[in-house]
Amino acid sequence: MSGAAITSDAPSTHPPHLRLVDDAHATNGPAQPHRPHTLALDGLPSGEGDAHVLVAGSDTATRSKMREELLDLLPGGTHFAEARETWEVIARAPASSMVVLAGDLGDVSAESVMRLLGRRHPTLPVLAVAEKAPTRSAADVDLAGV
Repeated sequence: MSGAAITSDAPSTHPPHLRLVDDAHATNGPAQPHRPHTLALDGLPSGEGDAHVLVAGSDTATRSKMREELLDLLPGGTHFAEARETWEVIARAPASSMVVLAGDLGDVSAESVMRLLGRRHPTLPVLAVAEKAPTRSAADVDLAGV
């Protein structure tokens, strides 16, 4: 990400010039694998072993169901955390080994949260799981395709 800065070394007879300044965190190389950096409740870094799978969604029952399914799929000892608000996902994502979006987060769609996390944490695995789409009945079939 780049920002703008005004150079102050220009003579006073000329207006200031804008120049782009590189972000100190930007890299030009390939993206590095996501390494969770966890924070304890007091805001201080904690151990690497505290990383968790973050299950997010506004519906408590859907999050619970997704967590149960993940317990069957992921290795034993996997830690989980849950989030129901967008701010919680943004705050907890850096400490997560993976984010599973089990539906929308209030007024924010899962797709929007997925794009946001992709920009902020490009190497963080993010999985959006949606309910099955309703099956189409014979009345829904487009006659142009027949």
